[in-house]
Amino acid sequence: MDNVKSKSEKIFIDGEWYILCSSVPLTTKKLTLKDNRAFIITDAHGDIPMAYPTELGYYYRDTRHLSGLEMLVNGSRPILLFSGLSKDSRKISVELTNTDFKVGSFVVQRTSLYFKKTIYLEEDALILELLVGNLSRYDLPLDIAFHLAADFFDIFEVRGSVRERRGERLPSDIYKNRLILKYRGLDNILRKTVVEVFPEPDLINNSQICFHILAESKKEFAIKLKVYPYTEFKIREAGKSKKGGWPLETDFRLHFSDEAINALFDRAKQDIGLMVSEFDKEKVPMAGIPWYCALFGRDSLITSYQLLPWIPELARGTLKILAKYQAKDFDDFTDREPGKILHELREGEMANTKEVPFIPYYGSVDSTPWFIILTAEYVKSTGDVRFLKEIWNNVLFAAEWMEMYGDLDGDGFLEYKTRSPLGLRNQGWKDSHDAVHHKNGELADPPIAVVEAQAYKYMAYNALADLYSIMGRDEEFNLYKRKAEEFKKLFNKTFWMEEEQFYCIALDRDKKQCKVISSNPGHCLLAEIVPRMRATKVMKRLLGDELFSGYGIRTLSKREVMYNPMSYHNGSVWAHDCAFTVEGLVKYGFYREALKLFEGLINAGKFFQDFRMPELFCGFDKEEGRGPVPYPVACTPQAWASGSLFLMLRSLLGLKVDAFNKVIYLFDPLLPKDIEVVEIRDWNMSCDALFSMRFINSGGRVTVEALRKPKDWKIILIVK
Repeated sequence: MDNVKSKSEKIFIDGEWYILCSSVPLTTKKLTLKDNRAFIITDAHGDIPMAYPTELGYYYRDTRHLSGLEMLVNGSRPILLFSGLSKDSRKISVELTNTDFKVGSFVVQRTSLYFKKTIYLEEDALILELLVGNLSRYDLPLDIAFHLAADFFDIFEVRGSVRERRGERLPSDIYKNRLILKYRGLDNILRKTVVEVFPEPDLINNSQICFHILAESKKEFAIKLKVYPYTEFKIREAGKSKKGGWPLETDFRLHFSDEAINALFDRAKQDIGLMVSEFDKEKVPMAGIPWYCALFGRDSLITSYQLLPWIPELARGTLKILAKYQAKDFDDFTDREPGKILHELREGEMANTKEVPFIPYYGSVDSTPWFIILTAEYVKSTGDVRFLKEIWNNVLFAAEWMEMYGDLDGDGFLEYKTRSPLGLRNQGWKDSHDAVHHKNGELADPPIAVVEAQAYKYMAYNALADLYSIMGRDEEFNLYKRKAEEFKKLFNKTFWMEEEQFYCIALDRDKKQCKVISSNPGHCLLAEIVPRMRATKVMKRLLGDELFSGYGIRTLSKREVMYNPMSYHNGSVWAHDCAFTVEGLVKYGFYREALKLFEGLINAGKFFQDFRMPELFCGFDKEEGRGPVPYPVACTPQAWASGSLFLMLRSLLGLKVDAFNKVIYLFDPLLPKDIEVVEIRDWNMSCDALFSMRFINSGGRVTVEALRKPKDWKIILIVK
C-alpha cells in the first residue's frame, strides 16, 4: 500500500489515474446517450439517482452538469415496466406505472397510470419528455416531482480524485419555468446548468420542480424538460452536429443471415456515430463513455484504422486534428517533444488549473507511429493525394520524432519514460501502472520498450515507404524498405524468448527482457514483423488455454504471477486487442484460428446489454450457459471496441482497396459456418464510388456477387 497516495491527494497509483468503483452501480442497468460534446448516463428508470455516488449524470466537456434527476409520483418512485435504447441509439425509452396509493380512503391500484419517459440529446442539450396517461375510470390528483442536483464535478473527481479546493457554488437563478444552477471554478470559468420546464410548474426551487395535477380519466398530458450546459467562454471551439445524430457522410449498410450478429454490428455502427464529435470543425471519434469521452491520439487513430475503408472520412478528420495539435517543442509537465502526437486532451476545470496534465498530454509511445500508419492506409484506400500533401510535413515531423526522441538511448527501439510529476508510468496501450512487469511481478523500471510499439515502428517504416512511393520518390522508398528490414532483424534478435518460443512483453531500463506471456505479440502478427517460421509458435501460444478464454485472448497468461482475470490489463479481454490478432492471423494464413477468435468475440458480444461490445471484460474461462463476466468500470460504448467488429470483418473478407488503380481485392474471403450470407450495401468510399456486394458461404467456400459498382472499378477475387 506504500505506493497509494493518501486520501488528501489526487488518487493515482504510481502515476496511474485510478478509477474508483462503487458496488451500487454495478448492479444497476445503465442507459447511455451521446451527442457531439455531451453525454448522459441514467439508470433503468431514466433517472440520475442522488442517494449514492456513481458515474451517472449529464456531462458536457468533462464537467458533470447534472448529478441528480429523479422523478417521483405522489412521493414514490414509479414501477418500471420497460426501458432501453432506440435502435439508432439516439433515444432512451422508459415505460412506468404507478405504485398503489391512497386518495382519501380510496386506494388507487398499481397500473392505473401509465408514464412514458423519452430522453434524448439535441446539440448538447438534454431533452426529457414525459407523457402521463390516466387509464382508470376516475380523475386522480397527482404530485409529479423532479428532484435535481448539479455538483459540477470534473470528470476526474467523478473518477475518484480528491481535490484540496473546489470553486464556488453561486446562488441559483429561479424563474417561473426556468432554473439556472451556477458554479465558478478555480479556473475562473462560470459554468451553468439551465433547466427549462413546459408547461409552467406549480413549484420550482433550487432542488425540485413540482406539478400538482388533476389527471382526467382516460386522458393524457405531457411535461417537457430541457436542460442545457453553458460555459462562460469556450476553451476550444467545437462545431455543432446539425443532424443531431449520425454525423457522418458515409452510411453503408451491412446485413448478415444471423440476426444476433446483425444486432451486434447494427449497435456497433450506431455507437461509432455516437462517439464521433466535431472537434475544431473536424469529425473525430472520442474514446469511450464515461471516462474517456475526449480526444485521444491512440484511440482515435486506431478506431479510424479499424473503420477503413468503411468510413474513410473519420481517418481524414482524425489526422487533420491531430496534426493541428502535433507538438512543436519540449515541455516536461505534459511529456511534450517535437513531432509527437498527443495522448489525451481534456477541457474541464482540473485541466485548466493543471491539476491534471491532459492539456493536452503527450505521454504515448504509439500515437506517433500510428499517425504515420493511418496516413498511409487512408491515402491508399482513397487516393487522396491532395490531403497527403496537406499533412506531409506533419508526417515527416512524426518520423523525425521516432528516430530522435522516441528512441531514448539510441538502440533503435521506441521507449518511454515520463518527465511529468503527474504523467503516466506506462505509455503503451496497456497504460495501467502494473501492466509491464517481470516474471516475479516486479514492475519494470523505465525507460521501457514495449513489444507492440516496436511492431508499430516497423509498420510506420513500411507506411513511409508506401507514402514515398505514392509521391514518386524511389530513393526514399528504398531507404525505408531497408530500414524496415534491418529493424525487423534487430527486433527478432532482441525480443524473442528462446526458452518460451514467444516474444517478451518489453525491455526494461537495463535492456532486460520482461519474460511474461501476454497478448501483445498478437500485434506483431498484425505488423508482419514475425518471421513465418516463428508465426506458428506465436499463434499456438495465443490460442492456447493459458491465453484464450473461450471468448477472447487474455491480456496476460493465467500462469503468470500477476494474472488476475478482473484486472484492467493483467488478465482481462479487450476486443481491439483480439481484433488486431485476428487481422494478423489472417495475414499469416491461420484462417481456422482467426475464425475461432472472431466467433469467440461475437459470442461474447451477444451477452452484453443492448448487444453493445464493451471496452473490455473479465478473462475468466468460458462456461457453458454463462456469458463473459463484465468488467466493473468498463467504458460502454467505446469506440475501438465497436470498431473491432468492422476490422475483423474486413480481415476475414480479405478486403483491400487500391484507389489508385480502382480495384477492390478480396483475398481468400472466409466466414464462420453459421453465417451463410453477408451483404454490404451503399458503401461509399468518399470517391464518388458506391458499391454493393453479397458474400455467400457454402460448404466453407465463400463466393462473391457484385450487386453494384462504378463502371471504371474492378472487384477481383483471389483464391489460393
